[in-house]
Order: sequence, then structure tokens, then C-alpha cells
Amino acid sequence: MDSAFAFVSGESDSEEDIQLRKPEPAQGSIASVLHGKLQWKLIPDAKQPGYSLFSIAYPGIDVEANPAIAAADIVHLHWPSWAVTPRMIRHLADAGKQVFITLHDMWMFTGGCHYASGCRQFETACMKCPQIADGLGLASAGFEDKLAAFGGGLPNFSVITLCKWMRDQAASSRILSDAPIYLIPNPIETDTFIPLDREVLRGQFGLTDKDVVLIFGNYNNSEFRKGANILVDTLAELAESGFAHRVEGRVVFLVFGKDSSFDVPEPFYCIDVGSVDGDDVLAGLYSIADMLCFPSIEDNYPNTIVEAAACGTPTVAFRAGGMVDMVEHGRTGWIVDEVGSAVALAKGVEDATDALHGNRQVRDACREHVLAENPMSVIGRKLEAAYRSALGLDTDGSDVAEASASQSAGKAGSTADSVRRDQKIATQVLSHVLNRADEVMGSEFLKTPIRRFLQNNCGPDIEFKVEHYRRYNPAGTAGGRTRLLTVRSFHEHHSAYSGPYQFVRHLPAETFDVSNEMVPLGKDLVLSEDTRKQVASLGKLFGIQPFGSHPNAWAAEWEIARRLRQEAFDIVHFIDGELAGWLISRLPDSFFAGGVRPQLITTLHQPDELAAEWGNAAALRRFDRICAMADDQAKFLSGMIPDVPVDVVPHGVDCDFFCPSPEAEGGATVEGDGKPYRLLSVGHWLRDYEKAFAAIALLREEGFDIHYRVVCHSMDEADVPSFVTLLKGISDEELRQEYRDADALFMPLKWATANNALLESMACGTPVVSTSVGGVPEYVDENAGLICQSSPEDYAAALKTLLGDAGRRQEMGQAARSWAETFDWRRIGEQFADLYSAILTDADARLVDAL
Repeated sequence: MDSAFAFVSGESDSEEDIQLRKPEPAQGSIASVLHGKLQWKLIPDAKQPGYSLFSIAYPGIDVEANPAIAAADIVHLHWPSWAVTPRMIRHLADAGKQVFITLHDMWMFTGGCHYASGCRQFETACMKCPQIADGLGLASAGFEDKLAAFGGGLPNFSVITLCKWMRDQAASSRILSDAPIYLIPNPIETDTFIPLDREVLRGQFGLTDKDVVLIFGNYNNSEFRKGANILVDTLAELAESGFAHRVEGRVVFLVFGKDSSFDVPEPFYCIDVGSVDGDDVLAGLYSIADMLCFPSIEDNYPNTIVEAAACGTPTVAFRAGGMVDMVEHGRTGWIVDEVGSAVALAKGVEDATDALHGNRQVRDACREHVLAENPMSVIGRKLEAAYRSALGLDTDGSDVAEASASQSAGKAGSTADSVRRDQKIATQVLSHVLNRADEVMGSEFLKTPIRRFLQNNCGPDIEFKVEHYRRYNPAGTAGGRTRLLTVRSFHEHHSAYSGPYQFVRHLPAETFDVSNEMVPLGKDLVLSEDTRKQVASLGKLFGIQPFGSHPNAWAAEWEIARRLRQEAFDIVHFIDGELAGWLISRLPDSFFAGGVRPQLITTLHQPDELAAEWGNAAALRRFDRICAMADDQAKFLSGMIPDVPVDVVPHGVDCDFFCPSPEAEGGATVEGDGKPYRLLSVGHWLRDYEKAFAAIALLREEGFDIHYRVVCHSMDEADVPSFVTLLKGISDEELRQEYRDADALFMPLKWATANNALLESMACGTPVVSTSVGGVPEYVDENAGLICQSSPEDYAAALKTLLGDAGRRQEMGQAARSWAETFDWRRIGEQFADLYSAILTDADARLVDAL
């Protein structure tokens, strides 16, 4: 095999490496806006602190036109962001090249995050990212772009993972589950990372063999997943436990990397060396240390552990990620089972020190393990076997070893030297090739908000280069799939696990090819005030005044209409029907791709009292189907539009995320424990907080010590009584904990159809007290909560009954969880799948009758 290494950013010490020169994008070009204004401005500003990088794939480099890549049989990619785009990966594979990708993180199968931090959306679809305020729908667009480009078992495409944990994550992902996966760890330079003279090195630092030196460091220590905060708590635990007094010498904490300044408690001693670039310096630090402390709770195959082991230094780490593959408990380090626990890690450090400190055999075992698993030659043979397998060649290894021996023998000869010189010159020539920028995006990435953002920053007349992928069916399926376009609104205050669109992730992939358009609320995509006025006037001209109309929603209609003219879909489902579909439903059949109008479905959410105000029967008749979320709502809509079928598919809940605490046995309060009762409410729309406050005031007058916690982004502190705690901007995990800790969800409502908070509370095993309006009685079983008439006195009586009986609260909590499971999004997905199939069957039948 004739191989070459090419890189985009950085420097190389080898004259044989090819630099892929990347042209500077012209000011105002798509590439400059994608890179400068989106990737390095909007995304960092929108990203929550403490998470790993979030990145988009574009812009890239036109690598298929590069002579070296054009000549290759195999293209092996490492960290391709901003270099080799999803559509380019597809091009290379379609051209017959074998494409390999090594997963150094999770980016290749997520919507853009490099580590999911516990989120499992990549298993189905990245709909709303918890890591960034994603008003442009970058995560959703990025996920669907990758899925369309190389998901579903793309031929000539293989994956390499460094550890079993990453292999399992990739295999469970929607995008890579059908790709061949090879397990091949990272190599390191075992002649650079070697055990050095500890006595000399430690002597320079004034350290003796009796001192215990703990080393910690990463490129960026501020990432949550790296566990720096856990390590700080661990040191506090060790200081309090008297660990330093049980050690014969001193306990020294040696830290390196970005943001490496820590408050190290006495009597520990800290040496901070900051960022380290040289491998020799790192080898020296590892050799000084007795043990690497690695508190990461999510990591792939951190080189730090391998490098330390190559220098003879064991590691203490959590049983998480690739650390399980890298550390042999009791032989090359210490594994702590309680992931994320500072108490457990402190105990692990103490136990590891007792068992491993000063043990020459342990240091030898660390070195032996690396020499067996990670040398360049070992990894090279494994990679060659994977390449040969993908090419359909013999992989028994005999000819590989023969070729390697022959190459080694020939290196000293004059002929080999001549070839090597020619190779260097060829490389230098290739490194002078100026590659073109790749601004072509996949249609699944260039969705409405992103397209508008680029237009607003590049100019409205910008011409986009878009590629519509020919989709592969998932492995094992035959025939075409139903093409479904869903249109949904982005509600920033919803959790990543909430919202009526969550069923989309559970539609069967073998049946449906789903594309998702997300529209943010507001007016940020329509910058011109004149344009907003023109759009509003157009709506009035059509006689359409949808509920909560916003400029973004109107602008999105035109962009989505453009797509429907270019691409054929079987069904278009406007999931937030009050905000979408009003213009597209008026278009004639001849407008759509191929002159065939897809089936248009709208789901309506608002209660009868509001629908009566904005409802436009003539406009609703232009839809083929209307979905309601409750029988009560369906009766009203059927009376309003009797000639359009109305189907009921209820709202759902994520029962995997919203669930009781593992240790929970009931409500948060037990009778007689002296703690205040804790009630919770979530949200603002159609809530009746005036009566809620009045009801709690009545109970407090009777001696009930009640604290009311309200999660609401639109309420002012000045508007709430002293017994109310107002919560804003909390994380999804914090929201779930609020549900778990509450004795009851107390949420009086003015009107309602379905409601996220009711279902989420019940899913967490917390009973509900709410109002008998609209669809609430259909969503709250009588055993899962108390449904009242709308008065402070009725609410107070219900709360008094519930709070006064801890046993009943516990029984209701258990019943609430069981009832919520009937609304699990998987079941709702099945119902929508059945509905879509029935709609297409009916449409086919009508076509046959017409013919």
C-alpha cells in the first residue's frame, strides 16, 4: 500500500506530509459567513458554558479535485469538520473510493456536538439541542444532513472506533448503526513516551520516593465532562479524610493544560505547569508522577492515559467511556465504579495509593500494556487489515508481514533513497496546490432559518449551491419509503425532551424518510420592517390571520414552498398548525414538484375558546386532514369544519428522560418530618396563577407550610408572593429534579388541550392537581391526580386532601407514572405512523375512484 498523509490546519515535522491549502474566503461570501459569523460568532455566543465544541460541517474544501485524493483508492478521515463535508464524503463513496472515518469524538453521528453529555437524541434524531440556544435549528439540520449523506448503510463507508464505548455509541446511533465498525485504538510514539529517570527528575523538584505525586491535565480543563470540578471536590474529601497524614512523604498535585489553576487545599502541595506543547516535557511530567488522576465522566480514548502508561504511570479513573478499555484494575491502574462521585474517587485514590504506590511491577505492567496495544506498527497492521477487508482482499496477515519486512530491508538501498527523494518532491508539489472552497451544502442542512441567516448576512441575491441526496434505504429494507416533511416551531423555553414534534424521532426508519423544517418564533429572520408589513398585508389579503402570527412563520412559508416545488414529498405535516401551513395550503396542485400535491396535514393545539377567535374554516378546508390532541378538541373542530376528517393523536412524553429518581419511593415530603410542603408549576401560557396564589394563601392561613416553585420565563419577581420561588433558565436535568422533588404539580389552567408539564410531572411519579377544562380530564387519570373546578376554594380543598395523606400521594405518584407511560412518544409515533399510512391509502383510493 502506498499511503500519504494530508492535513489542513497546523504544521508537520515530516517533509512527506501534504498540506491541503485552504483558500481565504472572500468577504461576504457564503464560506466567510459560515465560518466567521456562524461557527465562530453565533455558535459560541449561543453555547451553554462548560460543554465541548459544537460545530457545523460547512464550509469545506473541494478535496475530490485534489490530485492526491483523486488518485486514492482509500480515503481515511480524521476530524473532518470544515474540511470534508457530508456531501463530499458522499461524493467520495459514490465515486467508488473506500471511505474510512475514525471517531475521535461523537460529532459524526450527532447534530453538531462533539460529546453528547448524556443526551441520547442521536439514537433517533437531534431535534432540540440542550447545549446551545439553537434558534436556527443547526442541530436538527446537521443531523439530517449527515443521515441523508452517509447514514442508512452507505456503500464504501466504514467506521473506526478507538474503544468499546465509542463503538457502542456509534452502533446505537441512527446515522452510523448500519456502517461496518472496526475497533482500533490510537497509536502513540512509544519511543518518545518512555519511562525516564525518576530519581533525577523528582530530585529537580525536591521530591523523594516517599512523596505521592498525583498528576492531572487536559488540553482544556474547563469542560464539564473532564471532571475538574469533581477533582476539586475529591481533593477536599482527601484533605478531610486525613489522607496526607497517612502518607509517609508529601502529597503533591501536579497539573497541566489550559485553565489548570485549582484551589488545592492544605496540606497538599500544588505545582502548576500550565499548557504543555512538547512531548518530551509531557513524558517528563508523567515519569515524575506516581499516578494520573483522570476524573472524566465522558471520554473516548484519551491519549493522556496511554502516554502516562507508556512512561510507567498508572491511572485512577471512573468506569466510563474508553477508560474501561485502557485501565486494567489493580494492574495498570484503578477503576472507580461510581461515575461522577467525588467521594468514590477520593476513596479510589487512597486505595490505589495503598496498592500501587512504589510498586515497580505496576509501572512495568503499564509500559508492557502500551507496547502490546499502541505502537505505530501494531496499529498500522490493524488498519491495513481493515483496509484490505473493505477492498475485498486477503486479510490473513501473511503477505502484510512479508511486505513490511521487504519495505524495511529496502530502505537502506540507493533505489529506496531515490524513491524517497522523489516522493518528497511530489509531496512538496502537492502542498502547493491551491484547493477551491466547497460552499455546496446538502438540502437537509440548508433549511429555512439557516438559508435566511445566510441571505441576511451575504445579501438577499446570494445564489446557493445545494445538493439533494439520492437516499439509501436502511439495510434490510426494500422498495421506496414514504417521504414526509414535518414543519415545527422552535420554542426556546421548551426542554430538549418536550414539544409536540418529539414523535418524529420514533417513526420507523424503514417506512418513512423524514425531513424536518424548524421555524423560530419572532422576527429575526425578516430584518426589514417594510418586508414585515408587506407580508402582513399579504396575509390579510388572503383573509388569513393565524393565531400568534409572526414574521418568521410567514417568511418560512415561502422558503418551504420553494423546497416543495423542487422536491417531491408524499406528506407535509404542519405540527404547529396555528403558525404554519396557511399559505402553502392555498397553492395549486401544479405548483408542487411533478404537479402532484402532497397530502397536507395540520395539528392544532389551542383550546376551543381561542380557536373560535382566530379559526378560519375556509382556510382549514384546504388541508387534507386535521389532527386534534384531545377528543374534546376534536368535537369542536368537527363541528367547525365538518367536511375535513379530524383525527385524534394525543400529546406524548419522554418517559426515558422524565422518570422518577432511582431511589424514589414517593413524594418529597413525609408526614411529620417537619419539612414544608413543596408544590410546583411549570410554564406561563393559559396558567391561572392568580387563583393558584389565592388557594395556597388559604392553606397557609390554616397552618400549612407550603412553598410554591414556579418555572416560568415570563413572570416578574415583583408579581409573586413571598412563598413563591421563581425559577428561570434552568437546565433540563434541573427541571426533571424539580418534578421529582415536588409533592404535587399544582397547575390551575384557564383553558387547555394537551400540556407538556402535566405529562412530564406524572412521568416523574409526581401527582397532579389541575383544572377540569378542555382536554385535561383526558390526560390526567383520576388515580394520577385531582381535577378541580376553577376556584381557589376547590383547589385548596384538593390540596389539603392530598398533602394531608402521604400514603395517598405515594399511591397517586405510582399511578401517575403508569398512566404517563401510555403517552410515551414511542406509542404516539406508532399512532402517527398508522395515521400517515391510512391517509396515503385513502388518497390512493380517491385517485382510483377519480380515474
